[in-house]
Amino acid sequence: MSSNRQPKASKINRKVIYSIWFFTALSTLAYGWFIFDNLSYIGESESVTATVHKKTSHRSRTVNSKQYSTAYNIVYRYENPYVPGKMELESELAPVMYALFEEGETVEVYFNDKNKQKSRLSYPLHFWLMPIVWAAFLSFGFLVSKLLSKTNGDCYQNYKKFKIAAIFLFLLPGAITFIQSSSSEQLIAEERQKEANWPHWYEFERAVPKPVWWDTVAFKYFDPMNYTSEEYSGYVKNNTGSDKAKRQFKVAYAFLLLHQDDPLQMGWDLARGTSREFMPLYEFFLERYMQEQWQGECSRPCSDATQMVEMAGDLLSMKLDENQIESSLELINNIMKYKYDRGNNRGKYYFLYSHRRYLEQTESVEKAHHVLDRLVEENLQEAISLDLKTQTRKWSTFWNKTQRTVGMFSVIPSNNH
Repeated sequence: MSSNRQPKASKINRKVIYSIWFFTALSTLAYGWFIFDNLSYIGESESVTATVHKKTSHRSRTVNSKQYSTAYNIVYRYENPYVPGKMELESELAPVMYALFEEGETVEVYFNDKNKQKSRLSYPLHFWLMPIVWAAFLSFGFLVSKLLSKTNGDCYQNYKKFKIAAIFLFLLPGAITFIQSSSSEQLIAEERQKEANWPHWYEFERAVPKPVWWDTVAFKYFDPMNYTSEEYSGYVKNNTGSDKAKRQFKVAYAFLLLHQDDPLQMGWDLARGTSREFMPLYEFFLERYMQEQWQGECSRPCSDATQMVEMAGDLLSMKLDENQIESSLELINNIMKYKYDRGNNRGKYYFLYSHRRYLEQTESVEKAHHVLDRLVEENLQEAISLDLKTQTRKWSTFWNKTQRTVGMFSVIPSNNH
């Protein structure tokens, strides 16, 4: 009986060992991705000296839980290395760093304007703590794998092969990153040659120069000057990842050059992006066409006002994020003078919601109600009469939501900075 059981026990033992090997190998692969991603990020970044603006902590309790969790954030500010005089604000969850810095102290951060909008504290303990902890767990996994392998002769003979495979898996992300980088550089070089034949619009190109990261992000999925609807659909579907917003900007930039004689189409092109990258595009379009009018068909009937009122709401929100108070007021006045009355219900909501934020932050909540109550009520009644259920719900709760503070991403530089 014992002789019959031994092979079965040995087989079960091998399954356990190989399972541990498998999960250890997968962890090694994931660890490699993490390490090479960090190294790639550092290589693409600039080291910038920042000042700790403030420290915040927020205690919260999850739904149906009696336990509390506390988030420790450090808010720091620094001068944008590509825009002299522009002070940026960033907030990071940094519990390890929280007790080590006080307001007003300096810290080095990685500024990466290619792929990621958020800078990262370059303090080694903060940036490399997770890889160190991960390495400790991996070391434990390899130790357990070796000790268990010694209990089975067949497995122990293959342990060296397992270690070689693990090393290969660790280096694999680095090789893939290198190949992808080389392929991307080749693709970008080919796109540069095509750009030489693009139409020019000197007023636009002078007002909105190509950003410094332009030649680091490829269109990748289609040629914006010559494409089919299927190719464009493929771009929309596959445009993901950390450089998504940058690529959307490049596509919109190219489309504006292509459609420079058709403001209706340009307005539709710009409606496909609402990230911070679009600010200069919105500013150029709204300033240039503020007093012009047009009517046409998009996915629904649209005009200069229906396109520009909503766009102005998005731009106004971005301007307030950036502490651009004076230009925000100018935009509000121009929209109310030239576009607002002819805007659609949806566009008016986004514009007035940003207008409310401006008034509450620069004057008072009471002032916002005094200026906007009548307009909000008019739009609510219009939404009800047109049976716009979503808009009716939004207008009904217009005053309920808490507004963000002005200057989320930028501070007005003082004489000391």
